[in-house]
Amino acid sequence: MALLSLALVGCDALFSTSGGQEEKPKPAMLIIAGTAYSEEDGSPIAGISVTLTQRKEDPIMGCCTDIKEIAEVKTQTYGKYKITAFVGGLDCLLDTFVLSARKQVGDSLAYYLSVPTYTSLFSRGIYVGCSEDTLQVDLPMKKPDPILLDTNFTMQVWAGSYYRGDTDGDTSNAQFNKPSGIVADQDGNLFVADLVNHKIKKITPGGMVSTYAGGRRGYKDGNVEEAQFSYPSDIALAQDGSLFIVDRSNNRIRKITPQGEVTTLAGNGNRGDRDGTGNEAEFMNLKSIVVNSNGVIFLSTGSRSIKEAPQKIKKITADGEVTTIAGGAFAGFRDGPGDKALFSGPSGLALGPDEQYLYVADKGNHVVRMIDLATAEVSTFAGLVGSDGHRDGDPEEAKFDFPSSLAIDQYGNLYVGNVSLGSRGELRKITAAGKVRTIISQNFIDMTFDPNGDLYFTREHLIGRITFE
Repeated sequence: MALLSLALVGCDALFSTSGGQEEKPKPAMLIIAGTAYSEEDGSPIAGISVTLTQRKEDPIMGCCTDIKEIAEVKTQTYGKYKITAFVGGLDCLLDTFVLSARKQVGDSLAYYLSVPTYTSLFSRGIYVGCSEDTLQVDLPMKKPDPILLDTNFTMQVWAGSYYRGDTDGDTSNAQFNKPSGIVADQDGNLFVADLVNHKIKKITPGGMVSTYAGGRRGYKDGNVEEAQFSYPSDIALAQDGSLFIVDRSNNRIRKITPQGEVTTLAGNGNRGDRDGTGNEAEFMNLKSIVVNSNGVIFLSTGSRSIKEAPQKIKKITADGEVTTIAGGAFAGFRDGPGDKALFSGPSGLALGPDEQYLYVADKGNHVVRMIDLATAEVSTFAGLVGSDGHRDGDPEEAKFDFPSSLAIDQYGNLYVGNVSLGSRGELRKITAAGKVRTIISQNFIDMTFDPNGDLYFTREHLIGRITFE
């Protein structure tokens, strides 16, 4: 039997005092340290535990957490630890567990637990927050496909909260409104496309949030103070320090120079699908953007919900020339030469370490695609085409559920994030050795690595940070 160690870290930091008055706790996310799966068949053995502490709201999940009358209590000794299962104890969680065993490990509290077989619930690494020394965890409601947990990390809310707003300042007080694209520069500054605030925000390594560009919704070039955007949804950084913005509702690609001038690189504002240079080009359903070391931009367009719309990967040169390198006029699936290949809602993009390959989160097909940029040949890198789910292992057998964002770390591992209304999303890792593993179950809108190897991501109205150990 294997045991999973859950280390609860940083809860004391959630409660601070000012003038002797206790402030409202801030949302946080927690550590899971260690893995637990069977050496015989690779299936997970360890489970997830939650204590039942009165909470009027849960800032992480944003769903009901008032404790109701306990409908049924089951206690079972499993190994040497006692697990108590509460059935029907919460408004929104059908099954929860209280763990009786814990011990001090350094400065952290390590929780040891395993799942009674009658629950059919397995470890998914889904957790939502803490209050004092209380660990509160969201549980899956069904047994998933076998997964291999890769959970040696810490995770926290870096900036913003689960409440929307538009406030600059230190990260603990800053507010965003559906932050979307995110990118880090070599100094560790983060730039965030704050979608509904129509702004580009900057977060310094020291934790200060400021408006970098934009203000009222609209379309206007000029300096960063007077420029206007309309739902900026993604952002990329060139080696010279220029930022490229997917200005989604304006159907344009915008550029912010290091000197603070905003210009339009491509697109005339009309909704369409036309290649060309500068304002000759037309876009629709703009999604993700990346830029290589030579300043060449790659762009995904399309929508899995509009099957008749163009689903394409485009290239934009430094002088604004737009060409299509892969994809077609409608949704579908087909590998092969770029002009024959088909996608369904191509979303997140990531360049490989040598920039030879472009990886595409093919959201509607539930797979990750790969484009050889020298030949424009499209192939399937990971996932079973059209088969959504959660299964780890070999890339050709793995299952994804609407993959939507991608990032590559310094070791060549590809991280895949998704937002799923049905399963709260996941972060997966495709290792350089060719194995798909699960990191955590959370929604990930977009993500980026900083120079230190920390992963920053956007979701709801906040910026999160994962530090790998």
